[in-house]
Amino acid sequence: MSRVLFVAVEINAARYFLPLWRRWQGAGRRDWSIVLGDMAAEHLKSTGTLEALPVIASLPRQSSASADIARNVRPECVVASAGDAYPLERAAVAWARAHGRRSIQAIDTWYNYARRFRDLAREEFPDIIGVIDERSKAEASAENLPANLLKVIGQPAWEQSGPLPRPDAKRTLFLGAPVMRDYGDELGYDEWQALDVARDVAHRRPDLMGELLFGPHPVQRDVPPARIAPARIVSDSMSALSEAEIVLGMFSSPMVDAFLGGRRVISLQPGTSARDMCPLSRHGRVPRVRNTEELEAALMHPASTSDDLRRDLARSCDRLEAAIEKSAA
Repeated sequence: MSRVLFVAVEINAARYFLPLWRRWQGAGRRDWSIVLGDMAAEHLKSTGTLEALPVIASLPRQSSASADIARNVRPECVVASAGDAYPLERAAVAWARAHGRRSIQAIDTWYNYARRFRDLAREEFPDIIGVIDERSKAEASAENLPANLLKVIGQPAWEQSGPLPRPDAKRTLFLGAPVMRDYGDELGYDEWQALDVARDVAHRRPDLMGELLFGPHPVQRDVPPARIAPARIVSDSMSALSEAEIVLGMFSSPMVDAFLGGRRVISLQPGTSARDMCPLSRHGRVPRVRNTEELEAALMHPASTSDDLRRDLARSCDRLEAAIEKSAA
């Protein structure tokens, strides 16, 4: 029997839990098991970490079979990611609630708090909703998530995100993301409009940007080269962070890794929308720009320091472990 059952659906969820999984592996613990969603499983397989983990199932994110697995495993605590309201997460938490077991769901970034729990009644929430820091706790509460369920845990993956090596040439990496797919016209811009601003500045001011790279999101397959020219496409956005001096994006997670790694990071959100989806710019850590003129100006300013964020992330893995141990006791 596993005392703890993890359910991780997306790539960032797998990254979030991985430091603790490695710690427990190293300690020889055998009282835990993992259910992965398809995106998380593909990521762990590509990084060579999948086979060593106690994964008992890899399932589509829309599957509710995690409830059947929990019924067989009968954990004392279910620890799930809190993605985009995926049935795979919800079914496991629902099993825990129905059988008097504890449940934790972790939000691994600083936005869309309430959206992750949409359409749930109060009694269907997990016992604990883990958030990164006091800012995320306040933001989640402002979106009407129950304040008594919110617990500051941190973000173990970003706690371990270290300095990046100095690149051997001036390059700028643009991080793609499925904004149009996920938000339609809700934000007033999409990934291609943001890329067009970067392409324009790369053409006009190569002295500021150097070579332009395009890092596709995992769901952005078969991007036509003509659509991103003059950018050179890279196969792995995370690996490409080491190649670039400047990182542009809208609000994707690798921007945080780049910021913690010492890169100059800029959030590119074309248009005039008041809604800032990028936590780094919303919290005043990096610039938010809306057009070519603002991007040029931002490129001429020095990069911001990540010292404050590193302090907020300290002991994330310890705090996650403590929350689980207390719930599973």
